[in-house]
Amino acid sequence: MGNEIIKILILEDNQDEINSLKATAQRLAEEKWFTFEFTSYSKLTSEVYETLIRYHFDFLIVDLTLENDQGINQSGTDFINMVFKKFHVPIMINSWDPSIDIDENSLLKKFNNSIENSDELLVKYIMDIFKTWITKVLWRDWPINSTLTDLIYKWYLSDIKSWVYESELFSSEESLSRYILAHLESKLSNNYTSYHPEEVYLKVWSSEIRDDKIRIKNGRIVKCLENQKYYLTINPACDLEQKKFEKFMFLEIDDLNSIFCQEINGDINTFLCPTTNENERNKRKRKIQNIINNKQWSFWFIIPRVSLFRWWMINFKKVVTIDPEADADRNELKLFITWYEIIADISPLFMKDIISKFWSYYSRQWTPDYECWLYFKSFLETE
Repeated sequence: MGNEIIKILILEDNQDEINSLKATAQRLAEEKWFTFEFTSYSKLTSEVYETLIRYHFDFLIVDLTLENDQGINQSGTDFINMVFKKFHVPIMINSWDPSIDIDENSLLKKFNNSIENSDELLVKYIMDIFKTWITKVLWRDWPINSTLTDLIYKWYLSDIKSWVYESELFSSEESLSRYILAHLESKLSNNYTSYHPEEVYLKVWSSEIRDDKIRIKNGRIVKCLENQKYYLTINPACDLEQKKFEKFMFLEIDDLNSIFCQEINGDINTFLCPTTNENERNKRKRKIQNIINNKQWSFWFIIPRVSLFRWWMINFKKVVTIDPEADADRNELKLFITWYEIIADISPLFMKDIISKFWSYYSRQWTPDYECWLYFKSFLETE
């Protein structure tokens, strides 16, 4: 990676803690070929916001009990929400109070300053997150924001006045959003050779879950709460949107571990557990790789093991249909089902491949064998 610079904004009123954090960062940076640049403030003044606007920071380290310009303690939670929404900067909360209630995630992390080596844990976490390049992906001068700026500011799109159209059945806002998103995907997705397994799945927004019902869409993985089985929706997206279907159509998803058990005579996790013999462990890894790459599994489609979904494979032989709900008064189909749980969506790019292989499996035809000599002779004979 080279000697990369990690730029950090510290909001902390205790200078001793700042000095301790800087010393730890300096020591660890020398081992990992990083350089840290720190900017610090002891209050949430207007200068802090101006600095965030003018300069790029990879991370913020925040004390949630700082005063503002008027000498009044400002809500650290409000500040964090504002920074996330407007600047998309990962935030590390370094606090002596372990009871602080924060909804943590990978980019909003709470560290307990009262435990031993808390500074070291914080700095190591920052370096790990930085190595993913997420802070550059989210920053306004890097691919996503810079491409969007070019599209809008230089207007590499069509005439905006083309969208001046009034109709109850047409939304200019949705249309423009899709149009701009298509240009972003075209500009940024220029390498189709190497993907991370996490890219197969998309998280589902909580707003898509309505009461006890879930919305069904193409490529959605759901779990039946009655039988604890998983299913993938394969109805065409246009049919679902226009409600031109009679039943929801799913493919059942098999437990990959149960398939491996047949091949390795044991549990996959036990099979891959650490052993004292490294050669034996490498042999086991190769066996798993051969199983996954085995082409004779024509009716299975293996999907990778990631944080959202683990050890599963789509079974083309197990097609399941479910009746949609209907409005009794208007006899109108509804795109919701109950007694199911949303797990994840499969990215459209990968879903296209799944559907293609699914229909290829069902459209395969047997070709009669020729008598070898006569077949070969037919090419040699001349008129």
